[in-house]
Amino acid sequence: MAGLENGGECVFLRVYDISCLNKGIEIFGFGFYHTSVQVYDKEYYYGGHEGEWTGIVPSLVGKSTSLKLKATILAGYTLFTSW
Repeated sequence: MAGLENGGECVFLRVYDISCLNKGIEIFGFGFYHTSVQVYDKEYYYGGHEGEWTGIVPSLVGKSTSLKLKATILAGYTLFTSW
């Protein structure tokens, strides 16, 4: 989905709940979350995988974790091309 403002591609921040305790502690202004960045039909996140390496890991959108998706937030646009 191309960005409407500048012809770029949308970049999203995806936020996942890590703990069921979040419902009770969010009223205090914090919680436990996993985040990833989505661009060009890929999701990028740090760690949390079964591989033998660490670092930034790509996956298909929605396949980075089995956690419950809390929110998808438009972070901006990129003019870089997908490779």
